[in-house]
Amino acid sequence: MSGNCASYGGGVYALSSTLALAGSVVLRDNTAVSYGGAVDCDSSQITVADSVSMLRNRAELGGAMYVDAA
Repeated sequence: MSGNCASYGGGVYALSSTLALAGSVVLRDNTAVSYGGAVDCDSSQITVADSVSMLRNRAELGGAMYVDAA
């Protein structure tokens, strides 16, 4: 997933959910205005396994990933 832009989670935004990133996942060149350039997990559970790559993602907080487990 690449080249996306959003306020929260440029690539993926998870709200009160369960997210699994596994296998040959590449999150590249995504932008979030606020949180999580590639991934923003808000009140969610996340599992990252195998060969997950997060490259050149941008955000004010959490360039690659922002996790708020509140």
